[in-house]
Amino acid sequence: VSEDWNAVSAVTAATISIDGGVDAVVSTGTQVFTGATVLGANTTMTASNSGTLSSITFDGTLNSSASNARTLGLTGNAVFEGAVGGVTDGSLGSLTVSGTSAIDGGSVNTTGAQTYTGAATLGATTTLASTSTGDIDFKSTLDGGYSLAVNTAGATIFGGAVGNATELLSLTTDADGTVQIDG
Repeated sequence: VSEDWNAVSAVTAATISIDGGVDAVVSTGTQVFTGATVLGANTTMTASNSGTLSSITFDGTLNSSASNARTLGLTGNAVFEGAVGGVTDGSLGSLTVSGTSAIDGGSVNTTGAQTYTGAATLGATTTLASTSTGDIDFKSTLDGGYSLAVNTAGATIFGGAVGNATELLSLTTDADGTVQIDG
């Protein structure tokens, strides 16, 4: 997949390969990827109409191609219905979301940083992990009635209120990194 789309765009397949790199998929409306999505190159995707963010939904797993740790930058509101960055041969290099994030798939694994710029919501018990010293940064609020474990040798940063709208059941960080609470 590598193209400009308009309005609502959906791709359904057993495996969806995105090999387009910068601006791999650009739309003025919602993007939905139903199936296992695999990044073959460092990738940026945009779902925005004149500055109003639309959603980019991954309704299945989202991984890098084997052992390649591809980066993913999303300009839009992200919905992760499946696991992101499989632990073996599929971790993303980094993940950046400009809008809101619905983390519903239970895990996000990167070798580098994870940045959630807008409000983040958990839809399942979740583990976020960076296998290196990548920061895991929530720049806004974090809510959801589930448990969250954050594991990184870098910084875990909470820039907004945690559990203000919906309390988390529990929050655990590992001993290797640091924790910064700004909210």
